[in-house]
Amino acid sequence: PVNRDDTAVMIFTSGTTGEPKGAIITHNNLLCAIDAYTQKLNLTAADSTILAVPVYHITGLSALLALFISLGASIWLQHRFNAPQVINTLREKNITFLHGSPTIFILLCQAAREQSASHPGDFPALRTIACGAGHLSDGLINELKTLFPHTAIQPIYGLTETTSPATIFPGDVRGSDKCGSSGQAIPGLAITIRNDRQQPLPAGQIGHIWLKGDVVIREYWQHSERRPSCDAQGWFCTGDLGYLDDEGWLYIKDRSKDMINRGGEKIYSLELENILSTYRGVREVAVIPTPSPVYGEEPVAFIVPDGQHHLTSEEILGWLKVKIARFKLPARIIFTRVLPRTHNGKVSKQQLKTRLAESIITLSTEDKK
Repeated sequence: PVNRDDTAVMIFTSGTTGEPKGAIITHNNLLCAIDAYTQKLNLTAADSTILAVPVYHITGLSALLALFISLGASIWLQHRFNAPQVINTLREKNITFLHGSPTIFILLCQAAREQSASHPGDFPALRTIACGAGHLSDGLINELKTLFPHTAIQPIYGLTETTSPATIFPGDVRGSDKCGSSGQAIPGLAITIRNDRQQPLPAGQIGHIWLKGDVVIREYWQHSERRPSCDAQGWFCTGDLGYLDDEGWLYIKDRSKDMINRGGEKIYSLELENILSTYRGVREVAVIPTPSPVYGEEPVAFIVPDGQHHLTSEEILGWLKVKIARFKLPARIIFTRVLPRTHNGKVSKQQLKTRLAESIITLSTEDKK
């Protein structure tokens, strides 16, 4: 007989901060993740979704395939992700639920614009969009509002090590006074924020995000780091920075390794990316640190233009100066056709750092004046 604590599957992590690790996921991990999604997203057997992402990644396996099989709900399969095909399937099959990464939704918005399909009422059956990024940029939320005016948008924060979900935004993020949050902890999961000495921090203070609960894995497969980064009480350190407000809502600020220290001032790359994403003509953006002989580190922004607007670094920096403190301004803005990605679609900031160090720029580079 199969026990709840038996291994169900092994899923490799994205490897954004190092080599991928095989996360050993138990039947109990999967069942608890499925239960959390079912409760917090109000899913039933009457729902339908599109599975166009690999099932060898945690979102495809846990948040779509296993979830919808357990519900007895409908899954429309795609061999690989194709944005125009997804748009057509949404419309023709009256899909009610869609779950993907920000990259997926950026491509869907682009495809919908090209098809001129973004007018209200085009997707009347689509009730919920779940975006598994932890933090949705304001620019992407605005685009999704246009494309899906009657659909609830629910950000989700999670990791392979949490079998997909950790927090889920309850209800629609649009118009919420909690916009910017990734939601609240799923049932059976606890969150604490700690400083560098692993001491708990009060509400509102940014620190390292630690998690504990039934969805958290116990071990990696044949890896030097056999156990996840857990303390003696079983709390798992995610490697992410954020804070909890007084009501327990989680706000993601950055990956620990992506925070930029400019002369003692902390700059969070996600904050800069969020602001830059709202500028007209910006399709995607990624911010990384670059060494500085004066400040130690300074931010550099890689921007993917949408191809419909002419962008210059001077224009963008001038706009930024009234939005953020001067010390947060990028030292360089680099325009590129695409952002490099890991095997599961996340932006690879390590590859961007290598590209910057080697001065390999796809389109053009302009230094801040």
